[in-house]
Amino acid sequence: MPFRLDQSWLFSKVGVASQAMRRIGIVLMVVTVAGFILSGAALLFNQDWWKGVGVVSAVASALLLIVYFHPLTVLGLVSTRSFCRS
Repeated sequence: MPFRLDQSWLFSKVGVASQAMRRIGIVLMVVTVAGFILSGAALLFNQDWWKGVGVVSAVASALLLIVYFHPLTVLGLVSTRSFCRS
C-alpha cells in the first residue's frame, strides 16, 4: 500500500490523533468507492444525476490522495488529470 491512513502530513501538523486520521481516511475511501459505483450505475440506467455523484467521488478521491500524500500518489493524480483531458 503506497500510503497509510494513520499517517497524514496535514493532520499531523494540526495535532489530529492517528486513530482519527484513520477514520477520516476510511470515510473518504468509502465515499470515493461507493460514489463511483453509484455514478456508474446511474449512468448505466440513464439517470441525469450521475455527473454530480461522479464529481463528489472525484473530489473525495483527490482529497484522499492529497491529505494522505505519498510520492506514489502523484501517479494517481497525474493519471486522473490526463484521463480528464482526453
